[in-house]
Amino acid sequence: MLRINVDEISENGLDVQHDLARDWVEPLIGPQFYGRDTNVKAAFALNRAGHTVIVRGRLTGDLAFVCSRCAEEAAFQVDHSFTHVFIEAAAKATKVPGEVDADDDLEVTYYDGDHVELEPLAAEEIVLALPVAPKCSEGCKGICQTCGKNLNEGPCVCTSDVVDSRWARLKEIKI
Repeated sequence: MLRINVDEISENGLDVQHDLARDWVEPLIGPQFYGRDTNVKAAFALNRAGHTVIVRGRLTGDLAFVCSRCAEEAAFQVDHSFTHVFIEAAAKATKVPGEVDADDDLEVTYYDGDHVELEPLAAEEIVLALPVAPKCSEGCKGICQTCGKNLNEGPCVCTSDVVDSRWARLKEIKI
């Protein structure tokens, strides 16, 4: 899908625009997120120094998610920039002893042959762009653990001083 021949990258670089189809994106983003827009757009700027390729990329698109606190749908705008380096695998074999390994400090992928694959990079960066526990807002109050009411819509009638019987003995401790 996104296979770039290294020899086609000129001195001025190469710009690649690609729409990542919804059916390609959705398996990556898991069940909590889902596509709102038909595509996530990927823009790559590739520059070459010998057989080393530097990729600066940006992913943009509209997704939706289920809030991790209140279980309501909310919009999520993907706008994620990244930089990645591809180094020819033969360069790894010629590493000088005592020299600092490039992949110790950078996002590096070694490639064989004359092509770099941008599809796995785009997949990884989409996953990294998403929050682990997305919230519809910073002030989301969540749901009542007793009755399940969305507390963003107002308070529920449940009593808040109910103590789990397993923890009741802790009230007797005097400090």
